[in-house]
Amino acid sequence: MNGLMQRQGKFYLKVPYERMNEEMQRIIRLEGKIMKITSLSAIEAGPLDKQQDFPWWVEIVTSQPRCLYYFGPFESPEEAQMNKVGYIEDLQAEAAEGITVHIKQCQPEILTQELNG
Repeated sequence: MNGLMQRQGKFYLKVPYERMNEEMQRIIRLEGKIMKITSLSAIEAGPLDKQQDFPWWVEIVTSQPRCLYYFGPFESPEEAQMNKVGYIEDLQAEAAEGITVHIKQCQPEILTQELNG
């Protein structure tokens, strides 16, 4: 029942209930982030890649330079909303222009990319 699985860029750790607290402490000690705890029966009942299982991200597009940024992940849209101001301020300090912000539930593959065109 124990084991680490990886699917679509996410890691899943199967842990017996009686060892869950110990494993949570170990992950935190290693500076990991626990995004969600789900019973094994719920995981086996449906696909792991449903959008509602994705974390929340702050998506920022700038016109100058033409870039797309993702900041996160966050556990809720409210947490992402609270943190977006700092990311905007950082980009403004770097002289970015034309900043557009969206809060999205997704799993980006690339966190920063230059846009063509």
